[in-house]
Amino acid sequence: MTRTRVLIVGGGPVGLALAGELGWRGIACTLLEQSDGVITTPKMNEVNIRTMEFCRRWGIADAVHQCPFPPDYPLDVAFVTSLAGYELGRMPRPPRMSEQPEPHSPMRLQVCSQMWFDPILQRFARAFRHVALRYHTRLESFEASRNGIIAEVINLSSGRRERIEADYLVGCDGANSLVRRSLGIELNGEILGCPVHLYFHAPNLLERCGRAPTTFFVMVERHGAWSNLRIIDPIAAMWRLMVLDAGPGLTPQTIDRDRYLQRAIGRRTEVKWRGTSVWTRRSVVAERYCEGRVFLAGDAVHQLSPTGALGMNTGIGDAVDLGWKLAAVLHGWGGEQLLASYDAERRPVGMRNVRMAAQFYSEHAICDDGLAIIQDDTAEGAQARRRIGEVLVRRVGSMFRTAGLQLGYRYENSPIVCPTARRLTLTTPKT
Repeated sequence: MTRTRVLIVGGGPVGLALAGELGWRGIACTLLEQSDGVITTPKMNEVNIRTMEFCRRWGIADAVHQCPFPPDYPLDVAFVTSLAGYELGRMPRPPRMSEQPEPHSPMRLQVCSQMWFDPILQRFARAFRHVALRYHTRLESFEASRNGIIAEVINLSSGRRERIEADYLVGCDGANSLVRRSLGIELNGEILGCPVHLYFHAPNLLERCGRAPTTFFVMVERHGAWSNLRIIDPIAAMWRLMVLDAGPGLTPQTIDRDRYLQRAIGRRTEVKWRGTSVWTRRSVVAERYCEGRVFLAGDAVHQLSPTGALGMNTGIGDAVDLGWKLAAVLHGWGGEQLLASYDAERRPVGMRNVRMAAQFYSEHAICDDGLAIIQDDTAEGAQARRRIGEVLVRRVGSMFRTAGLQLGYRYENSPIVCPTARRLTLTTPKT
């Protein structure tokens, strides 16, 4: 039997952030990940302001700043009928090299795809000798008692089974979390749709379509917004096309990728396909974040629409909150009720972010009579495009204006926060 203080299940960015936080605080931990940990088709592409503040504290902010995304590449958002069609509106956003900190934080949001961000977190966690990252290893089951955890795991490469004993277990194992299901914890919320991610290489795609460098395109047709196109790696010409809702029942094998691509680009285009992902857009939160010595974080407890780029970043907030509390208890200075504050603090944040991400997604449902003519080469069509473009920038564009969401949460009902009952008035004694 192997012994560790904290056993982490799941080696995505949330699990890696927790391993790094614990290691940084001197706590021995072991992370299990059933894959090899290599990301080729990233789910997330932005590290928000709060997460960059954590990276600054850990000493890895420079590594994020130096990721391969070109620092001089404009981060603009454009609303178009297709890549080769009409532009309806644009949100200029400066490239990373031109961004300056604002009064609310010393850091700024950074474009750093998961295929670069995960290795940065891996290197950070591995810098601590008391942190073990074990890939090709899967949790099979666990038993939790008042005194600790005993987990059954299997090495998928060798088939070797073993037991790991831990003081605490943290499930960072995603939407289908085995840890959450084993505890019988339910998710509350709704399903918003069935999107598709299509990844491909297409050198000089913007030049061929007569477009200036732009990071994010929202495709809008006569029936409304239906997809978005994002450049993931401008140097390697890697793109991701997201179909907002392709309907249920599709599989990667049955999707007509070329039809979706031609519709988004506006002309026939040869590309090199890199991957296809069919998933479910959920707006759900777990009924609780912990049970005894077992905790949950990230997608295991909150699944939200990617509109607003809040998913991974919310999960890393979970990891940091839980990490310092586990360290405090294991170092002996954390009080008996400290770990109970994790659910009280982070679940309201999860609920708020899930709700706001769903609201951002709902803004795509633009209902306007002018949509019927936005692709017409007429004066009326041009007028409709200008008017609808302003609506798109104001409404759909709200998902790119989220600094308040990233930084503005408070732990008002936390059992470790003492609110002031009344305002104190300080007076100077008369002499």
